[in-house]
Amino acid sequence: MTILISCEMGGDRVPPWLVRQPMPPGRILDLGFAEDSGIIETADATEAPVVTEAPVVTEASVAGSAVLEIPLITGASDCENRPELCSSKFVPGQLPSRLPGDASARYVARRMAALLQSPLIENKYAAALVDVTRSSRHRSVMPPEVRRWPTEDRDRLIQEVHAGYRNRVRSAIEQHSRRHGFTLHVSVRSFASLSEGRQRRTDIGLLYDPSREDEMAFCLDWIDEMYESAPMIRVRRNYPRRGTTESLVTAMRTHFSAEHYIGVELLLNRAWAGRRVGLRDQAIEGICRSLDQVLDFQSADAA
Repeated sequence: MTILISCEMGGDRVPPWLVRQPMPPGRILDLGFAEDSGIIETADATEAPVVTEAPVVTEASVAGSAVLEIPLITGASDCENRPELCSSKFVPGQLPSRLPGDASARYVARRMAALLQSPLIENKYAAALVDVTRSSRHRSVMPPEVRRWPTEDRDRLIQEVHAGYRNRVRSAIEQHSRRHGFTLHVSVRSFASLSEGRQRRTDIGLLYDPSREDEMAFCLDWIDEMYESAPMIRVRRNYPRRGTTESLVTAMRTHFSAEHYIGVELLLNRAWAGRRVGLRDQAIEGICRSLDQVLDFQSADAA
C-alpha cells in the first residue's frame, strides 16, 4: 500500500490571466506565480517547513486553548460571508496575485508528506475562485461574484484549475495503484472552530464512507492508534460533516473500487492547526506515527 496526500483548499494563487495588469512606471508586476506540476515528491522529513520562532506550549488539550482564528476563504459560502474580499471589484483582470487560502491545511499536509515520505498533490489556486472539492456542476463550485463573470472566463477556470487538479489526483492514484496494487489517499483540510455561533468540539474529524468496510475498519484502527500516539488531540468520526458529503474523495471513490482505493478526509480544527506553536508539530508527528503503525499492522496481517 502507498500513501498519497492531497491538499485541495490550501492554495492562494490567482492565474496570471486574472491578475490586474496596470502598474506604476518603472515597477515590475509580481504575479506571484510559478510554473509547477502541482505534485511535490517529498523524500526527507527535514524538507518540511519548520516554525522556529514559536514557543512550545504544554496544554493538555490543544482545542481548549484560546486562539486567534485565521481569516481565509475556503469556498463560495465563505466568499458570501467575506464581502470585502468578494466585492464588485472581484472581476477578471482586476484581481491581486494572491487570495487567502487554507494555510493551516497546507502546513499540515506538507509536514505529513515529509514525515511519511509520501507524495503530496496541492491545489495551488485559491478556492475563492473555484472550489475543486465540488462537482463542476455544483451551484457552489464558484462564489457568486465569479458566477457573474463571462462564460469564457468561467469555462477557463473550470478547465485549467478544477479539471486540471482533479485529473492530476486521479492520474496519481492510477499510477500508484498500478505500481503498488493499492492506494491510501488522505485529503487534508481545516475547519473553523465556530460555526453559526456553535463550538465544534473536536480537534480532528476523520471522514470515511461507512458502506466501504475496509475504509471504515482502517479509520477505526487509525483513531485507536491516534489516541495512543497523539493524546493531546480529540478525534471524532465523520464530523463535522459526513464522509459521504460531496468532496474530492467521494469523486475518486466513483473511479476506484474499494479493492484498490481507500479515501479518507482528515479535517483539522483551525484552533490548533493554525497556531505556530511546538505542540502543533507534536500533534502532526503523532498523527503520522499512528498512521505508520496502522499500516505496519495491516502489512503484518497480510503476511
